[in-house]
Amino acid sequence: MPQKEGPEISQKEGTDDRGQPIECQEQGPVVLVADMSRKASSPQHVINALQCVACKQEIPVGASLCSHCKSYQHVWKNRLQYVAGIATLLVLVITACSWLYLNAVKPLWYRDDVRLISSNSLRSAVVANRGDVEVFVSHMLLYMSGRPSSWQAKRLEFEEVLPPGKILSRNFPPASITGSSEFVRGLNSAEFEKLLVRASNGDYCFELAFFDANDSFLRDLKKMAGERLNTFEIAGYLEYRGLRADEPMAVPITGDGVLRQDSRPECQ
Repeated sequence: MPQKEGPEISQKEGTDDRGQPIECQEQGPVVLVADMSRKASSPQHVINALQCVACKQEIPVGASLCSHCKSYQHVWKNRLQYVAGIATLLVLVITACSWLYLNAVKPLWYRDDVRLISSNSLRSAVVANRGDVEVFVSHMLLYMSGRPSSWQAKRLEFEEVLPPGKILSRNFPPASITGSSEFVRGLNSAEFEKLLVRASNGDYCFELAFFDANDSFLRDLKKMAGERLNTFEIAGYLEYRGLRADEPMAVPITGDGVLRQDSRPECQ
């Protein structure tokens, strides 16, 4: 260690605490020892320690995560952590609400909404389930309304479960007239009634076709034929069963019917 020489001390006389004379011996140079092992702690402590931005506890310089409150020392990281926590909470809430709806609310408060999209006895019928639960579609019946006699009906079987948000299509039996034909038009009511009776009694030269009011083929046919197209009223229903229905439900059907006539010479 570095040494420092002090002034020389000469022999002097004096007294101690009791008043007794003492002698001071002459000594050589006084050596002062400086302890350089001691470090100034206060400035370095300030340099090596910082305060957490959240809890204000001391953390080492350069630390990115507080060991006390686990907060990031960069503001954007804390915000990201906060947003991630909120997003996780929202996911949990949405999951819980979905489970509650499917297992508690939906079985108690559900909605049946079965609709006939189109029906054409020459082709097919299409049914849609716009409700909340699956339904069992039974059958559809179309008949000539307002006639005490000489009438016909067409029944189409479905017999299938229809999930919500889905559609179901069924083809009618093949048409009886397979060759060229034309739709009857331009007849007065009496003449048209005679042909309807013949068709209802099984005359092979004629065929009755049933359409619901929303069928696109019927709309196009009326546009092409105009007011001269001879039609007759039809009615019917689509039967289905809901999730907890004890009795079958029926969707009412209204529409028009037309008469096809075979183009073969013997049918003219």
